[in-house]
Amino acid sequence: MRPMPSLAVLGLVSASLVKSGTPILGQKLAYRLPSSATAAYQMVDTTSVAMATPDGSSAISGRTTLTYRLTFQPDGNAVRASADLTTFEGQLELPSGALMPVSRNEAGIGSFVTALDGRGMVEFDSRRWRSDSQFPLLVDPYEAIFPRLPGVEMELGDSWGDTVTTRSAGGGTRVVAYTYTLVSDTVVDDRAHLRVAVSGDSRLTSTEDGVSVNLAGSEAGSYLWDMERGLVACWAVSRSYEGSAGPATMAVDATTRVKLEN
Repeated sequence: MRPMPSLAVLGLVSASLVKSGTPILGQKLAYRLPSSATAAYQMVDTTSVAMATPDGSSAISGRTTLTYRLTFQPDGNAVRASADLTTFEGQLELPSGALMPVSRNEAGIGSFVTALDGRGMVEFDSRRWRSDSQFPLLVDPYEAIFPRLPGVEMELGDSWGDTVTTRSAGGGTRVVAYTYTLVSDTVVDDRAHLRVAVSGDSRLTSTEDGVSVNLAGSEAGSYLWDMERGLVACWAVSRSYEGSAGPATMAVDATTRVKLEN
């Protein structure tokens, strides 16, 4: 892997290099007011849950496709992002194999507003967020749209960390200790991007109706950071957990993909 020159030097490189398709890293990896005041993201998630007991086994899975329209504005030293949920499609596959549509209210997914400093979210507000929902969706959309950044200049191979906590109905808690690593620079659609590898050690716990769930596992994937727009261009992470649910064994597998559409 070739070493990356310092960002201070690269910031002085002629803009003609960008036009020729040469990637440059002329800014620190941090949130700022995006070059466009609006953006749209699509998120697609597939989560499956399998349980096995001495009496047999069962499985259930959910598929979610949703779109957020984001509006950005300055807010003192921060950036305020308002994310309006414009489309939602949810589907649940029952143990019988039957498919059942799920509404956004049943899934507990809604719009939100967040404030961002250079590293990521510092405030969060939502009138409805994952309340009273048993829909199998482990990742909150803002986790993928606004992953933690280092907020400083980075070189290839540098890493930083973050801990993300997601809470669901029934007192469920998912905690992921993430490690992010800057692995490469590239050009996509004639714009410079940074590729960041994502890995995480996860634990999911809950207690409902007297049944305790304890799962542990890992997450892995990557995202592309669009340097010109100052936003994540795409984010893809898969996760796999195993453990127990009372006397049963449980396994959860999921994949989440997020793409900046415009």
